[in-house]
Amino acid sequence: MSRFQVVKGMLFPKVPWFKKEDIEVTLEYVPKDDDIIIASYPKTGTTWLQYIVLQITPKGESFPSFNDVLDRVAPFMEMAGPEAIDNLTCLRMYKHHYRYDMVKKNPKVKALYIHRNSEDTFTSFFHFLEHVLEAKLNLEEFLDGFFYWKYRIWQLF
Repeated sequence: MSRFQVVKGMLFPKVPWFKKEDIEVTLEYVPKDDDIIIASYPKTGTTWLQYIVLQITPKGESFPSFNDVLDRVAPFMEMAGPEAIDNLTCLRMYKHHYRYDMVKKNPKVKALYIHRNSEDTFTSFFHFLEHVLEAKLNLEEFLDGFFYWKYRIWQLF
């Protein structure tokens, strides 16, 4: 049994919080005009960037806990589904790890993309997935997959 699932050509870990149905529905989500979207490759600084945005937008008056940021303040599209985004009040900020060519566009949104050195991203992502999948991954296979997906992302820019 594979530890990964492919949804519309993109690999996702096969874990309970990445449900294929949620991923498919959020890929059809059309952003609203004032949305702030943080788009990134996994393990490149998504959480770090969202905290920066949270300090700029309300002028530093809010500093939510890590769990609140992940679940309620700036949910992950592919984990939370569109309902969580539609239920956001005031600041509509959310994040995803989708490729640019996969998501619906709205020219009035504010979209932020963060990049990190590929070697650091690879190491962080490899260890992260070993932890969440509770499995020993094959380093060479992971490296091949990492370069394939990383290359596909950068072809788009």
